[in-house]
Amino acid sequence: MLQTGVKEVVKTVSFKGDEQVDAKAENFINRFKQQLKMQRLDSIKRYTDMLTRGPRSTN
Repeated sequence: MLQTGVKEVVKTVSFKGDEQVDAKAENFINRFKQQLKMQRLDSIKRYTDMLTRGPRSTN
């Protein structure tokens, strides 16, 4: 708890290279999201292709 009349000071320290790390992380996340999107589209395509083929004969 803070005493009456005492202010808490929060200081953010930026280290050299933080921006580069942030940029690399952002690129990684964007590539990952793109890969998930491509996998989802591929799955939908395979599913619709399967439906288009219809039931297969087991003979």
